[in-house]
Parts: sequence; C-alpha cells; structure tokens
Amino acid sequence: MLFPSDSMDPLLGRPLGIASEVDGNLLFLCQRVGRGTGILLDMPVGGSIRINAPLGSPINIPKKEKGPLILLGGGFGIASLLALPAVHSTDSMIWAFRGGEEWMELARSCLDFVSIPKGCEVLLASEDGSTEFRGNGIDAMNSLDLCDATVVACGPAGMLRGVLGASKQRGFKVLLGIERRMACGLGGCLGCSIDLKGNKRARVCKEGPFFPGEDIVDDEIL
Repeated sequence: MLFPSDSMDPLLGRPLGIASEVDGNLLFLCQRVGRGTGILLDMPVGGSIRINAPLGSPINIPKKEKGPLILLGGGFGIASLLALPAVHSTDSMIWAFRGGEEWMELARSCLDFVSIPKGCEVLLASEDGSTEFRGNGIDAMNSLDLCDATVVACGPAGMLRGVLGASKQRGFKVLLGIERRMACGLGGCLGCSIDLKGNKRARVCKEGPFFPGEDIVDDEIL
C-alpha cells in the first residue's frame, strides 16, 4: 500500500504490486486512475512516500515437473510477474497491451531494469501490431505449447476469464491474480473478499492476490 505522503490526505493508500527490486530500490508500475494515483505520479523526484509492505501472500507456483511455466500479464498486470523469472524456471513471459508508442516505451524501460534469464522467452503482444506478435494475451498464450503447462496470469478481467476458460478446455493449470478495490490492505476491512468454491471466502489482500483457477468462482472475475 503506497501513500503519497505522511499526511492523511488521501486517507487510504493505493495497492500496487512490487514489480522488482533494482540496486536496493523498489520498482512499481502505476497507472493514473484517480486522485490518489495522480498525486503519486505527480510527485517530484526525491519526494517522500509511505509504504506498508510486504502484504498479501507469495505466489504459490507448483513445483515444475514437465510442462512449461508461462507468465501472462495484461497491461499493468505485468507488474506482479516481472520478478518471477529470476526465481522460478520460466519458459515464457507474455506482456500483452493494446499498443502504441507509450506502451512500447514502458515495455523497453521495464525490460531494461528487470533481469530476465536467457532461458525465458519474452513475447510482447499488441492488438495494433506494433510488436512482433499481433493479437491479445489469449492469442499469444494459445500460440505457445500448453501441454501440461502452468499459466500464471494477471490483468484485465476479460483476459482472466479467457485464461480460465481455456484451462478448463485444454487441461493446463492456472494461477490468476485477482484485482479488487482495497482499503486497508491488511485483511481487516473485508472489502476485497471474494467467494471461492466449497463455500469459502478469501481476502484478496491477505490470502491473495493469486488463486488457483480450480478454486475460483467464475462470477468473481468481474
């Protein structure tokens, strides 16, 4: 949870995934959505922010046996995935976005900052054809070998629904990063709770934000 300053305005922090750690500095990706993110993005270099971290639960990726591990980030959903290839044996990382020079510049900057092992293929996918792969995240995922694969995905709800649907049809494992509005980020307010199968409830900020696809109730992917 990032707070623009030590003041109480705005009262609530903004939930952002830690994209990476570079030379002792934390890397975040932040999109201007409302007043809070606007204040963060307009702060001068050297400005003071307050951070409550780390929060949530680690991404519990099953031990790799034979199939590939594929990371799929849609838009700013890539933030929670950028650091994973350095600690997990990752075969492919897909970053899908609509396209345009701003997205290409962001992708180049992030990939310059983050260390991606040589064994991990990075596939940039854009809907306008400004990258080597033209199409959305589901198209890019389906272009890869999904036999016995594990797909870890975070991004727009439509993309997550597509990943979950494909996993049911083709039998690969999925971990989905669920996005919810958050107030405390500590599991106390219950504002980000979702229903899981088996009549269970989970707090996205505490037990999540990543959940196995087989545990997710379809309606919770809004």
